[in-house]
Amino acid sequence: MLEHLKLTNLGPAAELDFQFGSRINVLTGDNGLGKTFVLDLAWWALTRTWADNRVIHPAPTQKAGASIEYHVYGKGGPNASVTCNYVREDLDWSLPQRRPPSPGFILYARIDGGFSLWDPERNYWHEESAKGPANADRPDSFQFSKRQLWEGLKDDAGKIICRGLLEDWETWRLKGNGAFRMLTEVLAELSPGGQEGTMRPGESVRLQDSGAREIPTLVMPYAQVPIHQTSAGIRRILSLAYMLVWAWTEHRVAADLRGHNRAKRIVLLWDEVEAHLHPQWQRTILPAVVGVRRELGMISCLIRLRCRQDGLRWKFPALCCD
Repeated sequence: MLEHLKLTNLGPAAELDFQFGSRINVLTGDNGLGKTFVLDLAWWALTRTWADNRVIHPAPTQKAGASIEYHVYGKGGPNASVTCNYVREDLDWSLPQRRPPSPGFILYARIDGGFSLWDPERNYWHEESAKGPANADRPDSFQFSKRQLWEGLKDDAGKIICRGLLEDWETWRLKGNGAFRMLTEVLAELSPGGQEGTMRPGESVRLQDSGAREIPTLVMPYAQVPIHQTSAGIRRILSLAYMLVWAWTEHRVAADLRGHNRAKRIVLLWDEVEAHLHPQWQRTILPAVVGVRRELGMISCLIRLRCRQDGLRWKFPALCCD
């Protein structure tokens, strides 16, 4: 997990210094204060890649030297702090000439509806070099747009990395290999409860505009609704549930093929996943995500919430940071 992040001459202030807790960290505040900025830098410190390939540079008017200092608690325990300076001639950040720590399994639910994933089995490289993997089959990270998450992701050579929510949903159901059961349980955990009920998968259906594809449905109180016709908030939670299950399932397969132990820690960076949810659902979604650990293992969260919520602060008084 990321324990410390210090930014100098970068972002909205001359110096920003963060000390993170080991389990849950919540950032709240007005627009434009830099909450997404902090999440992007946290992702970079943990993975040494940029979310959605968006490199963060100092402001052109910033003449003083900019730096990023961070400390990560990795697979082998605590590591020495790392300081990366911005090299203006290269328009890039310096990196230490040593292999980075493996912080575990990192999933970033981005504000744009896409996801960034770093898997220690599929993205971490083992060569003693800081320049990156010599094996082209081991990408730096996986970057999903909102559309790619639903319809699938391929690499530059055309190899299928992920078949997407629409295809995997039905494939998992037909195979009965445990992934669909896990998806069902994660959806139930993330459901709002109460009058809104539990999100429960229904039978897939063929629609006029779906071609040969069967479209999954959710069982709602009034009908079975094709998932692409559900509300924006429900689709966002569906995406989160699917990405958690898909990423963890693929990690287990990759670890088992190599005879490695599976990751014991999942770090979830979450940027306003609750933005389209009803306030009552907003108040339950955070403890629900923490509850998903029963299916996926330990989860450490760095979460940006859309606004300050008194109910949330009452439940987690020591975990909120304005």
